Amino acid sequence: MKAGKTVLVAAEYACIAGFLFTSYRADRAMTKAGIGNLDLFAFWSRCTWLVVTIFLLLWMLATVISLLDRQRKYFASPAEYWKHLLPDVLLPPVIFIVSWLAYMLSA
Repeated sequence: MKAGKTVLVAAEYACIAGFLFTSYRADRAMTKAGIGNLDLFAFWSRCTWLVVTIFLLLWMLATVISLLDRQRKYFASPAEYWKHLLPDVLLPPVIFIVSWLAYMLSA
């Protein structure tokens, strides 16, 4: 289960990197004044939407797996349970939102 969890977390972080890349490319294809390549902007926007969708599906899968894992394991304390959830369930959405906010504030 540990190797599968690592692959799932790596895929979530790859989606975050893909989101930043595709949204940057979409931003560069079109200026704020509406001048640019509309077809290229639409392509990169669709790619961004696809990456976000894949991220959300992976995150939901990680959440379900963690809930099922919670039923099989006994955790000595609530802190141990939250520590177990941190790398694959709690941290990726936080990083996703923080990176999106940082990107939006830098533009």
